Amino acid sequence: MQALARLDAVGLVHYLCAETAPPVDELRQSMAEARAQGARMELAEMRYELLEQDGDEARVRMTGLLKADHPSQGPSRERLDETVQLRLEDGRWKICGGLM
Repeated sequence: MQALARLDAVGLVHYLCAETAPPVDELRQSMAEARAQGARMELAEMRYELLEQDGDEARVRMTGLLKADHPSQGPSRERLDETVQLRLEDGRWKICGGLM
């Protein structure tokens, strides 16, 4: 999640399932554009709760606070309450499907 807040495409790709991750070049370009426009994000008070695990698949609830600032949209604060699917790939838990 911190890689997402830093708009770090290379770091984020290591936490996404191979089958659902966007191409790294596409992700890198969109995050570079956001940084160039002055966009900033910060995650705070993050909590993770394991809801269910079955072998190499799991569901995790993520809660916390997303603070964002974009020159064209202004600052915002949003409470996060998301449930994500995880899969164990190459010895590491990775997010599969949508992320926020």
